[in-house]
Amino acid sequence: MVQIHAPFEKQCNAFSRIFGGTRFVNPNLSCESVGNRRFPVQIQGVRTNSLNAKFMTITFQDRPSEVRNHLCLGVLHLLQRELTPVIRELSKFPSIIIASAFPYFLNVKPLLVSLHIESFDDPVVFAANVKTALNAAKVGLAPTSISAGSPSCKLISRVISPKAMPFKVNGLCEPIVFRNRFPRILGLTNYALVDFEFSITPIRNSQKALCLARLWVYQDELNRVVARIKQQGLRLGNASQNFTFSHPRSYFVTYQSIANPLAFALKSSKVIQGLQ
Repeated sequence: MVQIHAPFEKQCNAFSRIFGGTRFVNPNLSCESVGNRRFPVQIQGVRTNSLNAKFMTITFQDRPSEVRNHLCLGVLHLLQRELTPVIRELSKFPSIIIASAFPYFLNVKPLLVSLHIESFDDPVVFAANVKTALNAAKVGLAPTSISAGSPSCKLISRVISPKAMPFKVNGLCEPIVFRNRFPRILGLTNYALVDFEFSITPIRNSQKALCLARLWVYQDELNRVVARIKQQGLRLGNASQNFTFSHPRSYFVTYQSIANPLAFALKSSKVIQGLQ
């Protein structure tokens, strides 16, 4: 259980309520508001409600109560036609930096682009600014259902890593491994999104599932991780720098497979082996 002090909890609740997502506090006391796009998505012909495929998340770091501004980050999954309008609206707020934009996975219908933003700001102001930009661009989101994983999800998580935490998100098994190596972004230590996230979407009348992964990796790990993904016969989705002012330089690496979930979990354990 994450111990949350009252001022942070109050601020986190307001932050999430303004954005319109579901509040989630990770073990390193980073507040996240997690939303989900309302439209259906298909990856490799499989319809999925996976957060990895179409989530909208903004975050801020816990800091001493007397400090007003915090490191705030956002990852927004947008339809290709939404990207330019959202960037245009976000650019009206000088404190928000557009970091990067790239698709996460292959064979996605409709095509989605993940927009990454960063800011040093009052979290409530940041949440309001992002929500204002999304509303102006007519981009909506829905809250997300997050609960403990089922016994089968716990088994998949244990195969991936003894440190993996099994979650049930939008009805799907989504194991998460929280990393212990943290970058500095805009000069501040960042704990948000620094994880390995996996999702399993069952395929009806099949022992296989659509399996997705998104990994936060650093520049000195990148080539090793990409090589392992290819060695395991997994499909590399993307490997792109995520946030501009990150030290060490950090990337989101994604991969995908239609496979038996336990076989995918075993391969994933080899991909992330030795990464802290």
